[in-house]
Amino acid sequence: DNFWMGFTAETQETYTRRLRDSVDIDACNKFVSLEPIQGPIRITAEVVPNWIIVGQESGTRKERVKTSIEWINNIVGDCKERRIPVYVKSNIPGEWPKEFPESLINPASSHTPAIQQGTKDK
Repeated sequence: DNFWMGFTAETQETYTRRLRDSVDIDACNKFVSLEPIQGPIRITAEVVPNWIIVGQESGTRKERVKTSIEWINNIVGDCKERRIPVYVKSNIPGEWPKEFPESLINPASSHTPAIQQGTKDK
């Protein structure tokens, strides 16, 4: 009732493999952090997570790995099509969604405690 399971993925290959590996894990919510995104990733699986977070490289490698706006547009579009809340971190330039799963916004929808919506990334 209160277990959240998440994983990170940097490429389509790691996203697909880790999503497949997580299918049998019993969790009330599953999320994916697509960061640091290193190539195009499409959210096309029959099994989809409850939340997707997107971010680009922000450390000492940020100049070596450039994020394409097309990659972000595709992920946001895939999430909208599948009704998956998507949170695009502020380290990606532009105006992007900062959505949260209903269970985080409305504590009555789940046993998960609510959090405040914010604009500051950690």
